[in-house]
Amino acid sequence: MASEFNLKDLESRLKELSIQKLNRAKHYGAEDLNVDSFKEWSKKVLTLNDPDMIRTALYYIFQPLFDRLVETPGPFNDSTRPKAIESMRQIYDISKNYLSDYYLGKPNIKAFRQNIGPFAKTIAWLDEETRYHTKYRNMSNGALTPSEVQSFILQYGEAILDGKLIHPDLIIGIACGASEIAFASAPLLYSSFELIRFSKRRYDDSIKLIPEIHYDLPARIKSNNITVVEDFVCTARSLNNVLKDIERYKPSKLIGASVSENSGGWGGLNEDIKLIINNSSFHIYQRKRG
Repeated sequence: MASEFNLKDLESRLKELSIQKLNRAKHYGAEDLNVDSFKEWSKKVLTLNDPDMIRTALYYIFQPLFDRLVETPGPFNDSTRPKAIESMRQIYDISKNYLSDYYLGKPNIKAFRQNIGPFAKTIAWLDEETRYHTKYRNMSNGALTPSEVQSFILQYGEAILDGKLIHPDLIIGIACGASEIAFASAPLLYSSFELIRFSKRRYDDSIKLIPEIHYDLPARIKSNNITVVEDFVCTARSLNNVLKDIERYKPSKLIGASVSENSGGWGGLNEDIKLIINNSSFHIYQRKRG
């Protein structure tokens, strides 16, 4: 659920956000985490003290499990799938709490350790059911930085305060690349969030969902203000497909957003998409009508 929203709380939050700078954040990838199984991850995560390595570890438990849970048919049976779903729900909560603090410039490593310890003890069994397989993300090599994500959140909040954008009731991150953006921005903007998958690299031809988690997504979308977030937009073809699909559920307001945008290097945006805000680290899109 989203936190109760009012402009004064948001203004106070943005002041806090603007004070802390993340220019010195480090870039780590799967090779730096250096684990090859869920069991290895569960041991390695308990040793981490670097705030940016913790960010990396959270992604590389979310992504391998999320990708398995949206598969049809998936690797889990009727008795093991509920356990995997519960693990994913815990990842949601731990990631949201840690990353929102991180982007405020106050990563709470003590709280993270308290939360991750019990969780880490419960996931080694996943190796018996599925393969631990990681995928590249743009934040691994500096193509997208925490400083840019922080700027995105700050500019989004300022646009709400200035009346340029409506406050989002629900932020939908297109996983897995935008997962960190959604985990951090939703609580900081007093919104709720969800994660779906539509990935060209995974040859998705439709939105991929986890039924046990997304069962109420149409109701959460209907008559509400929805923002769909990407990390990096080139042609906006995938974003257009997701926005078009979400329109079926009749949101009150629907926009797309991204931290990075490079349509000029890919022959321009999809013909059905228009770019309505084009700032550094903050890009807003709408589908054209008619």
